Amino acid sequence: MTQAPAPRPQTATDKQPYTVLDTRTLFVRDRQLLICHRGQYYRLQLTQNDKLILVK
Repeated sequence: MTQAPAPRPQTATDKQPYTVLDTRTLFVRDRQLLICHRGQYYRLQLTQNDKLILVK
């Protein structure tokens, strides 16, 4: 049985209604980052099991 090819990452030239960010790019330096949304800060964390947790 063969595996299906991995999805191709989106580029700026692709016609998508949304932006796609690869977590390998986001977590290149640390396993967590802060997101500021309307003056509120949220922490996005990558767990040891490669799951994402978003907390306020």
